[in-house]
Amino acid sequence: MSLLELAFAERRIYNFMAVVTVAVRTFHRSAISELTFLWLVNSVKFKLILII
Repeated sequence: MSLLELAFAERRIYNFMAVVTVAVRTFHRSAISELTFLWLVNSVKFKLILII
């Protein structure tokens, strides 16, 4: 992996984590917040596996 590819991957991770953070805050008080959070965590793991 080149440094440029690594930089782009890192940027994608930061962007995705920012989206996740906003989503978690948005859904925090809803009835499905726990399910949403678990789904987001699983999505993050899956994306990290795809990136790496």
